[in-house]
Amino acid sequence: MHTGMARKIDDLGRIVIPAETRRLLNIHEGDELMIAVEGDRIILHKREGTIAVGDYVFEVDRAALSDWQKKLGAEIGAKSQEQVEAEIRRRLGL
Repeated sequence: MHTGMARKIDDLGRIVIPAETRRLLNIHEGDELMIAVEGDRIILHKREGTIAVGDYVFEVDRAALSDWQKKLGAEIGAKSQEQVEAEIRRRLGL
């Protein structure tokens, strides 16, 4: 997809991703972007959250994970994030 937008690189090597593009791709402050080089192209893509359980590693959508943690917190009546994390560990047998 070519949008026709151009951005200058600042003296620290940064570029600004336009708000319209961030909204379209569901990219928010704090999200991580993976950087790859393919030939003469720089490829950016959003890195989703990673969860490791035993020998298994899963990529998850951060927004979905956050929603699930909020629902779990409400379900158990948690007053802190530490209580939610403790309940997750308990349910996973960790």
